[in-house]
Amino acid sequence: MGVPLTLILPDRDSHWYDATGKPCYEVKMTTKEGMRPVTIADARKLSLVPSVTTIMGVVAKPGLEVWKQTQAIFSALTLPRFKDETEDAFAKRVVQDMKEESRAAAGAGTDIHDIIEHWLHNNISKSLTKEETTFLELFTSWYKEQGLQMQATEKSFALTSEGFGGRVDYVGFFKDRRCILDWKTQATKADLQVRFYPEYGAQLAAYAVGIFGLQDATKASLLSVVVSRNEVGRIEMHEYEFEPYWKAFVAAKDLWYSPLGPGNTLKG
Repeated sequence: MGVPLTLILPDRDSHWYDATGKPCYEVKMTTKEGMRPVTIADARKLSLVPSVTTIMGVVAKPGLEVWKQTQAIFSALTLPRFKDETEDAFAKRVVQDMKEESRAAAGAGTDIHDIIEHWLHNNISKSLTKEETTFLELFTSWYKEQGLQMQATEKSFALTSEGFGGRVDYVGFFKDRRCILDWKTQATKADLQVRFYPEYGAQLAAYAVGIFGLQDATKASLLSVVVSRNEVGRIEMHEYEFEPYWKAFVAAKDLWYSPLGPGNTLKG
C-alpha cells in the first residue's frame, strides 16, 4: 500500500447578497489589510442570503464530477514526476494542474459572456480577435432570429423571506412573454447533442421567482442558452417548465438550510 495522502480539500466558492440585493462576496480582514471570502458567520452577522448557485451546490452534478475526475486522471498521467518528489507533493501538483484546466475553461466562458454583455449594451470597447469577431457576427444573427428583447442584464436581487438571492444574466421578453435567460458555455462535439442539465432549470426557476415574484414567474419563459467554446457559432437554446424545477430548487434550499446542510445555523 502507498503512503496515505494528506487530505486535499476542494475549492468552495459561496456568493452572498444583502437585503437590498447588493452582492457581498468578500469582507475586510480584521488582522491585516485585504479582503477575504464571506463565511457563514459573516452571513449571520450581516443578515446575508446565499445565492441560488451556492444553494444548488448541495445537489450532485454527475456530469461535472466525471469531467473533474477525467481531468485529474489526465493530469496524473501526463505530469512528469520530480526527482525525490513525495506522493503527497505529486498529488497536490495533480490537483493544481486539474484546477488550472478548470480555470482555463471558466476564463473562456467569461470572455464569451463579456462579449455578449458588451454587445447587448452597444459597448464593445476592446479590439476583438478574428475568431471573436466571427463569433459575434454569428451570435448577432442568432439573437435577432430569436426575437429576444432585453430589459436588463446582470440584475441582482435578494428574497430575504425565501432565504436566497442571485444575479441574473438576462431579463427581457421572448415571443411576447417575459423571460429569464442564462448564458452557459460548453466544450461541444459536432456529432453530440448539447447537454442541458436539470440544475439549469432549477437555477432559472429560482431566478424567475426572485425577479418577477412567484405568481408571475409561473408565466415566464425560462431559457438556457449554451454557447460552444470550441465550435464557433454553435448556439443552442432550451426552455424549461417552471413548476417541476421550482420544486426542485425548493427541495435543494430546504436541504441547504437543514441540519445536514451548510446553512443550518442561519435559520432558527
